[in-house]
Amino acid sequence: MRFDYTKGQGAKYMVSIHRESGDDFYYFHYHKGAKELFDSAKTREAKGTSISLYDMKQDIRKEYVRV
Repeated sequence: MRFDYTKGQGAKYMVSIHRESGDDFYYFHYHKGAKELFDSAKTREAKGTSISLYDMKQDIRKEYVRV
């Protein structure tokens, strides 16, 4: 599913969570919100899940972890 947390502003960052059962994409305008979700997802997701934080404007993957 896709979730918009930009609060009406343009999307700059995306946190993607890839699970065996499906993928979720969270869009943010500010890096702070995206980083908070990325850090919290690292602790609560099940084994085998991959989580990444992308800078969509510069097309760069900032962080990646496989739980």
